[in-house]
Amino acid sequence: MNKEDIWVSKIPVSITGDVSTHPNETFALMPAGDELTYWNLYSPLYASAKIESVAGARALVLRDKDPFDYAKAERVIPDSKKLAVEFTVVPQQANKGTLQIEFQDAKGNAAVRLMFDADSLFKAKVGYRDSGIQKYEATKQYDVRIELDRDKRMFTAFVNGQPKGTRLFFAPVASFRRVVFRTGGVRRFPDADTPTDQNYDLPKAGELEAEAVFVIKSFKTSSLPSRAE
Repeated sequence: MNKEDIWVSKIPVSITGDVSTHPNETFALMPAGDELTYWNLYSPLYASAKIESVAGARALVLRDKDPFDYAKAERVIPDSKKLAVEFTVVPQQANKGTLQIEFQDAKGNAAVRLMFDADSLFKAKVGYRDSGIQKYEATKQYDVRIELDRDKRMFTAFVNGQPKGTRLFFAPVASFRRVVFRTGGVRRFPDADTPTDQNYDLPKAGELEAEAVFVIKSFKTSSLPSRAE
């Protein structure tokens, strides 16, 4: 018996792919029900992305116990070449799961990827390898600020007000149009070379992983001044 997933989409109209105002969103202070009006969510049954009450305050919570899927929350931002992105995140564990944060162009190509990873390290993809930014702890709040410069292909990270160095983009982009929070790695399967017929079952396909939870309290972007000519 074929057991296909059933997906439900909710798409507000009128549909637009552009925004003109930088977001400044503290979810606990926004009108209830309106927190995710400008967000795009991918929220499977075992890897949800939604507003929840955490310690009495509303926040965007990404949960993941699905070994084959992830939760994703994506925010479209004004087209920017020099950009500051600020967000507050509270990982509920430091020994499992991952939260990847990507800064993307209009087509979904990423220039910078940050990770709260399962080895208790907050890190960034720099070229082929990952570069450690600092260790992180479960249930501790991290106020992250990232300053991105498209022309220099460089970004500077700050965590809880402390500078954490400047690093190189791992890929060039024309500009920044999206910020993505995702509880798993990039999926490139299937592709054009994937065999049409699958004659095997995935191992332990019915089992779940220990749940990883990431609480996002706020999100803000702003334009950085251009350097003098």
